[in-house]
Amino acid sequence: MVAALDGVYLLVADVDEWGWTMQETGFDFMGIPIFFRLDENGAPTGDSIDGTAWGADNFHNFAVTMGPWFSSP
Repeated sequence: MVAALDGVYLLVADVDEWGWTMQETGFDFMGIPIFFRLDENGAPTGDSIDGTAWGADNFHNFAVTMGPWFSSP
């Protein structure tokens, strides 16, 4: 987990506070958790990955899937 998140900044947005539809901001999603890649100005790039990407919810699956995603451009 530490290696997968090395150098990554995570921001959390509570859907109960922000709402489920944030299309006008570019953060559109149908489920959680979801991670969005941001550009240098903090705007979404259109690249995202959600909890269905790593299969069973365990630290190993998360690290193996998310490590490469976080480190890719």
